[in-house]
Amino acid sequence: MSRPAAALAVLTAACSALAADWPAWRGPTGQGLSDEKAVPLTWSAKDNVKWKVPLAHPGNSTPVVWKDRIFLTQGNKGGTERSLLCLSRADGRVRWQKDVAYPEKERNWNENWYANASPATDGERVVVSFASAGMYCYDLDGKELWKRTDLGKWDHSFGSGASPVLYGDLAILWCGPNEKEGRNARGRRPYSPPSAARINSFSACRRT
Repeated sequence: MSRPAAALAVLTAACSALAADWPAWRGPTGQGLSDEKAVPLTWSAKDNVKWKVPLAHPGNSTPVVWKDRIFLTQGNKGGTERSLLCLSRADGRVRWQKDVAYPEKERNWNENWYANASPATDGERVVVSFASAGMYCYDLDGKELWKRTDLGKWDHSFGSGASPVLYGDLAILWCGPNEKEGRNARGRRPYSPPSAARINSFSACRRT
């Protein structure tokens, strides 16, 4: 899809009542695999497309699907506003939109790369990372449950693309990279430095 005229198009088969959820980047197993059968192999601007809606700003994340909702991120040019959208799976209608302002400068590959990380949902809440602008958790109706804006500044020539991972009652996020100061947070294991926040509350752990 062209930029900056961004749009979201949904395949006909992906909207069927039997289609499985896609709750995070690379799907339910994190492997990018789907068990869906008889999916379309070709499409055009009209063929095998159920609906298409314009988006105000571009985004490079994977749409996340849960039941009758689609969650999608977008960011304006320069990244001063980064958004999480919830759309109706049936017709693309925007159910709600949450905007996060970030006036500070964040280095990136280009001025349209400020919504690269995919959201993640467990069917009760959706967690999204906007890099230096913070990590946010909402319920499925768009009510903010908690946020973390103390995870450090992302500073890298390629920007940030780390998507949250939900595991039990934890929301795990790789914090960084920060070329000038090193990783923003050390994790629980030497080879993996994420920051982990309790999903149901504001409390969090950043263990050394």
